[in-house]
Amino acid sequence: MLSRVVSTALLTIAIGAATLPFPARATPDAPVNHAFIDLLSHIPATAADLDHNVLNYVDLWEINAARPGAAVLHSQQDYDALSQTRTASGALAMAAFTGARMGDWASNLLDMHRIGIDPFAVQRSLTYGAPPHTMLLLNGGFDGGALDKAFTGRGFTQADLTNTAKGTTLWCGSQGCAQGDLMDLNALDQANPFGGSLGRHEPIALVQPTLQAAATPGYLFGSSDYALVRAQVDAAQGNGLTLLNVPDYSALAESIAAQGIVVQAQFIDPVVVSGSNNLPAILSGITPTPGTLTAPLPPYTRAVFAHAVKGDVQLTLVALAYDRAADAQTAVQMLPARIAVYCSYRYNQPFATLYGDRGAKLDAPTVYTGKSGKSVALLIFRSPLESSTPNASGVYQQSGALYALFINMLNSRDLDWLTFGSAS
Repeated sequence: MLSRVVSTALLTIAIGAATLPFPARATPDAPVNHAFIDLLSHIPATAADLDHNVLNYVDLWEINAARPGAAVLHSQQDYDALSQTRTASGALAMAAFTGARMGDWASNLLDMHRIGIDPFAVQRSLTYGAPPHTMLLLNGGFDGGALDKAFTGRGFTQADLTNTAKGTTLWCGSQGCAQGDLMDLNALDQANPFGGSLGRHEPIALVQPTLQAAATPGYLFGSSDYALVRAQVDAAQGNGLTLLNVPDYSALAESIAAQGIVVQAQFIDPVVVSGSNNLPAILSGITPTPGTLTAPLPPYTRAVFAHAVKGDVQLTLVALAYDRAADAQTAVQMLPARIAVYCSYRYNQPFATLYGDRGAKLDAPTVYTGKSGKSVALLIFRSPLESSTPNASGVYQQSGALYALFINMLNSRDLDWLTFGSAS
């Protein structure tokens, strides 16, 4: 298991400068000159309607923006050469990966060549939905012929949405496209990130202008829910409404993309941050501004956590979407006091100590107004990039350490300063 993690860590370092997947499609709600924005413009608007939806984005080609000096791997040969050494570049590469929150699909990244995917050609990943129906989308250059050979060799056949004129191929298992949630323990396939670890034959689609040209960026995706796959095919082809037509998503995406290069982001439903509400906890010597802890935080409609880089500074961003500008303004006035007194029950330390130990400082919160009319309460935690030299123990610090802290606390329901209602 350790060797798998280390191999994956070395592999998933940024491969080069960011490039836009397809020509950006203009929308009324957001700019289109950013890889992060562009990818959201190819996700169907219906994704916003999924219950308890969590959308997670990682830009593999921009991880090195957060880790100057890390190895840049273009091929299997580059990886093989690096894996035989213990150079500073290799150690930095491992440290760079550990800040990326990529999900379970990446644990077998090196094996994906067995199903026709060149892992070094994957530029970005995006997942959305909620179990048991989640979507995994990979953005990069794919060889349609290699994929077809691999999938047909596993009993898949090309199905109804295949359309050469639209650069689209759909593969479904022998039991049909609608049976992608069935598990077959005799068909476990760790190389297949689209349900293979569960023995599923999920419908899988490739939308790419030229199927046989691996250098042409496209979208490879799959889900156990065939309705999700069909909607995603339409969006990837440039049809219908996308997440950038959904006011929450467009305003939040604009607000974080305006700050720098987005390396990672996670959009959440506000219900995800609900916890035990232990905010009044327990810091001696702090006198909050009267009313800031007892007054209710205005409810927001969606939130995003993000990791971005601007020059030699990295930013950990928290953005909350509001229908009313007055509510967003109230939130930015209340949140610093909540953050100041919050004590993490996972780490048993003041939150201010946790982010301060990682070299971060909180900027004065601001309100961002999206082109859709939504208002965003925006918090920016600013910190230096992790050092390119090891500590006294010879260990390189992971990249994106502060973002990793936020996501770990989110997953532990340990962000009560973001909960609605009274803190008392």
